[in-house]
Amino acid sequence: MSSRMMMPILACFLSVTAGHLYAGDGRMKPGRTFEAVFNDVLSNTKATPGEWEEISVLLSEVSKLERPDIAVDVPFLRKTALESEDQRAVRLALCVLARKGGDEARDVFYTVVTKRPVWGEQILYFVDLNDVRSVASRLVVEAQEPAARIGGANLLAAAGDRQSAEVLEKEIENTTDASVRRAMQIAVSRIDARERNVPAEEREEWCRQELRYETLMREAFSYRALEAGVGIAAMSAAERGEKFTAPFLREKIENGDQVTVMLAIALAGEGKVAELVDDLSSLADDSGGKGMVARGALVRMGGDAALEAIARQIKPAATEQNCEIARLLAHLGDESAIRLLRKYVDDPQYKESRMEFKRAIDAITKRLKAKQEH
Repeated sequence: MSSRMMMPILACFLSVTAGHLYAGDGRMKPGRTFEAVFNDVLSNTKATPGEWEEISVLLSEVSKLERPDIAVDVPFLRKTALESEDQRAVRLALCVLARKGGDEARDVFYTVVTKRPVWGEQILYFVDLNDVRSVASRLVVEAQEPAARIGGANLLAAAGDRQSAEVLEKEIENTTDASVRRAMQIAVSRIDARERNVPAEEREEWCRQELRYETLMREAFSYRALEAGVGIAAMSAAERGEKFTAPFLREKIENGDQVTVMLAIALAGEGKVAELVDDLSSLADDSGGKGMVARGALVRMGGDAALEAIARQIKPAATEQNCEIARLLAHLGDESAIRLLRKYVDDPQYKESRMEFKRAIDAITKRLKAKQEH
């Protein structure tokens, strides 16, 4: 085909193409707006039942909005966070701001937490440490509602530094609300303990672990069955690749309540829990719920060190505890557990627990035999 014949075809092609690229006045048509991409991400992200899990899912989608061809529209995000009635849209807007950080993001966080606390407080556990400290300190000093001030103090308890403690100490002197003052005092105490016990070079990462741990605690409490909730929260953390150091988990085991201990053990998993056997052995002496959790963890752990710790908990006068241990071993024990229990079956000091020990031996034997057959 000659070049003269090609010219009309080429001109036609260019005119059609130009209709897609240019506006009527000759200017380049703008590309897709940030709002349009935001709405696409929101509609294409699967809803999840738990609020803490949903925030984690939405955070993983933020990268789709971090595009070189579209600038982050902070006014749109602010408007969405403060006015939208779609909770998922509010959370996604806050997640984008959490990744962006800076003064504009901090201002939005503060405003949302003070005006829409149910919608906004959770996100502060996922933002940069400096942003957390800035917003939380502002909540402590400026917020009018006691709940917002307590929320700020709780955040500083987990993530605060020496400067945060100074802010809290000053506010304690000027605060008349007893519940707010108590929250601030606890926060100062936790910051002081962190500065005493955690090396300076490890404190920032320790604070990040504190924030992540707190989100998992809240996720666990969102389930009706707390033990199941702890397991689900630990599984969620593993799926997201969240790591907790043995010293951090050890501190939780030593100083936490029953649920805190349960979560620490679950997060340690099989690989790291062996490093905590001495701490669990000490905690196993506790007569309350924490001791029961520790004994259960030692039985699940297995191995010589754990079994020795369990053996120390079998005592002549502790009939109820002996029966509890026997039942745990019945479900989870192996040949070494059978050898341990046989030591007590014919001992007259343990006659009150003898039948439970025998049942446990029979249960372990049947379970191991069934396992071999399969």
